[in-house]
Formats: sequence, C-alpha cells, structure tokens
Amino acid sequence: MYTKLEIDFAELKINHLQGTCIRKNLPFDITLEQMLLLLSITHCQATGIELSFPSGRRGHVYNTRTFDRIDHKKGYVYDNILVVSQIFNNKKALYEDTRNRKYLLKKGQNIIEVVKDIVLQSIKDIE
Repeated sequence: MYTKLEIDFAELKINHLQGTCIRKNLPFDITLEQMLLLLSITHCQATGIELSFPSGRRGHVYNTRTFDRIDHKKGYVYDNILVVSQIFNNKKALYEDTRNRKYLLKKGQNIIEVVKDIVLQSIKDIE
C-alpha cells in the first residue's frame, strides 16, 4: 500500500513526463502503478549508486532519481525507461550528442559503461 504522499509524487511525475512527451510529440504510456514501481527503485540502474528524492532545494543533487529513455524515439513507455541518477543522465546526454560522441567514445565502446565509469569517478571526487 502506498501513502498519499507517494501517490501524489507519482502523479506529479506522470504529469511532468506527459507534458514532455506532448511537447516533443513522443509516446507516453506509464500507469500510476508502474510509476509507483519505478519510484520504489532505490539504486541507479546504470551505476548502482543509492538514489535520493528531491529535497526541495533549487538545483539537482547528483544522486536525485530521474528517468532515462533507452531509445529516445520511443518516448516514456514503461519498458523503455531506466531509473538513473541525475549525474548519470546529464553525463550520458553529453556523450549522446553526435558532435561529442565521435571524440569521446572509442570504436566499439558501450556508452552506458563509459558514462558509468565517469560518473563513479566523479562521485568519488565529490565525496
């Protein structure tokens, strides 16, 4: 059973992601129950670092949970989402930029693994 606060937060996230999909003309298909399951994930699915909820402060904390679309063309649909840390999502976006990709990735490297290593090193430097 979920608390009212958890349900309210899940509905807020659904509304936010739906708005993003409408603006970008992308599919959206996440139910309230699926969002509650996604929000219950406690560790970044890419790096394994423990995730936090937003604290209400301005800006993002490196381990705030966010959602990564595995295939950006598929939009926010349940089987196309990873729950990841804010820092992972930000760094991955840099590497996905086609101008950066050819300079930053060596042939045959997996973007998730490269970004994971960079993020874990960045966190060690922060702590």
